[in-house]
Amino acid sequence: ENSEKAGSSEQETTAAGLFLLIGYLTFDSFTSQWQGHLFRQYEMSSYQMMVGVNTFSASLTLLSLIQTGELFSSISFLMNNPLCAEHIAAFAVCGATGSMFIFYTIKNFGPLVFTMIMVTRQLVAIVLSCIFYGHHIEASGIVGAVIVFSAIGYRIYRKENDRKQQEKSRKEIGSTKN
Repeated sequence: ENSEKAGSSEQETTAAGLFLLIGYLTFDSFTSQWQGHLFRQYEMSSYQMMVGVNTFSASLTLLSLIQTGELFSSISFLMNNPLCAEHIAAFAVCGATGSMFIFYTIKNFGPLVFTMIMVTRQLVAIVLSCIFYGHHIEASGIVGAVIVFSAIGYRIYRKENDRKQQEKSRKEIGSTKN
């Protein structure tokens, strides 16, 4: 009976983890594309984007703390543990700095380049995890990484090729007008 409960709990955890992973991948893919769209359409600065994202994030966190009744206990904890508040402040500064680099990259190079940077970062983290902690990557994981990098690399190649073709067409049109 206990093994049945453990198996059921494991299935629930696996299902919840799968749901969270799918949500993460969906929203992660959507976010940089949407931000790129906002930069192009509204000519926003990185600072404006940062204020918008952080206002939404802080509001969502505040509502969550209020809804769960944990707002005052969280404030009390920080008042009683000033070192924790210092660590949170340092984490916030690092997060803000990282956000500036993210928004700069998306605004100046586009969401595709940002996606390539993030995928590379995650791949490096996985490789380092394998080296330092002895984790093993299955062959299917390696094949998946090759497919992802190939698709993104091909997309960047095509985008660059299209850009060069457009420049060439503009130059040809410009030379025929003269």
